[in-house]
This record gives sequence, C-alpha cells and structure tokens, in this order.
Amino acid sequence: MAKPFWCMRCFRIAPGIAVTKNCVGGPFEIGSDIHFGGTVSNTGDVTLVSVSVSDSAAGLLLSGITLAPGASTNYSGSYNPGAGCGPFTNTVTATGLDLCTSAQVQAQAIAICSIHTSPGIRVTEDCVGGPFAIGSQIHVGGTIFNTGNVTLVNVSVSSANCGTILSGITLAPGASTNYTCAYTPAAGCGPSTNTVTATGNDACTGNEVNAQATAICPIRTAPG
Repeated sequence: MAKPFWCMRCFRIAPGIAVTKNCVGGPFEIGSDIHFGGTVSNTGDVTLVSVSVSDSAAGLLLSGITLAPGASTNYSGSYNPGAGCGPFTNTVTATGLDLCTSAQVQAQAIAICSIHTSPGIRVTEDCVGGPFAIGSQIHVGGTIFNTGNVTLVNVSVSSANCGTILSGITLAPGASTNYTCAYTPAAGCGPSTNTVTATGNDACTGNEVNAQATAICPIRTAPG
C-alpha cells in the first residue's frame, strides 16, 4: 500500500491499538462451547493496516482490517474448553501496523468465563425375591443414576435397616451402579418397609444432591 504524502513529512505520529473481551452469555453449561466477543479500536493518530485479532483458544478471528484513527470494529468467537470445572480464562491479542512506518502495535484482553453445573441423582429400590418367609432375611436391591451434567463423587447409599451399602463411588454423567442389601426385619407380620438414601457431591462445586426410594416387601406365613 502506498503511503500518504503526509507520512513523508516530519510529523510525529503516535499509533495505538486497544482491544476488549467479554463472555457472551453464561454462566455456560459444563462441557458446552464458550462464546465471547469484543471490540478492537484504533486509539492512535495514524491509520492502522493489517489489523488482526487472534484468541489463545479459538485461533484467528479477524485479519486484514484497516482502521482509521478513532475507528473500531467488533469480533466474536467461541471454543470448547473440554474437561474441567472452570472458570476458563483465555486471551485475545490485537495487532496492527502503522500505515506510515509499518511499526507494529499490540494489545491484549482477557475474559474469565464461569461454568454452570446441574447435578442430579436418582435411586431405585425393589424387593429381590419374596414374598419372604416370616423371620427370614429381606433382600432388596436397586440402581443409582447420575442424572445431571457433572460428575458426582463420594456417592453413597444407605438405609436404616442395612446401614451403609455403598460409599466412595464416582459416577460420570449418565452413569449408574447397582447395589444390594439384606436385613432381618423386626418381629411382626409385615409387610417390611425399607428406604434407601443415595447422596453424592458435585465434583466441581462440592454441592450435595440426594434422592430416596422405598421398597415394601411382603411377608409369607405358613400356619399349620
């Protein structure tokens, strides 16, 4: 590009560039794309050419832009942060060349985008076998499900009749695990009721989630 005639004169010029960056939307669901945007501005007194904006995670966002003094242009982008709880930090870098001297100017901006989790847990319980002979052990079993979008840690299942059935389990989103237990009910004709409680902690925030399920198991007598 040919330089304007005034570039050849003894003017003192002060090229400058600035860039902003913001999270667009959010907090973002864990595992989803993070969207961001901002503005690159010519803060100097000389036209900037070959202006570009690149992002540390999303790569090149703008290139080949010309900005007159005081002018600006917007940019946007997105990236997937992959595994992790966040918040996620990344940096945009804006560069441009002074039209007169080809000297480069540069600026950076950072955005820290937060992540939202939706932990969930579900448990089922059924009588295993039965009706049970009066005085014999009652067998129950079921399944614990991670129904949320974040890994659950320290998953446990317990009941008043069986005590701790499982503990220290980790369940990824959508994962499940089975459990069984047996107990001798108190004297009586039944039916026998057992309630299990499943708990787990959001791997990112530590928040606890819990769920319960109940099985009512019939008792069989054999009078003679």
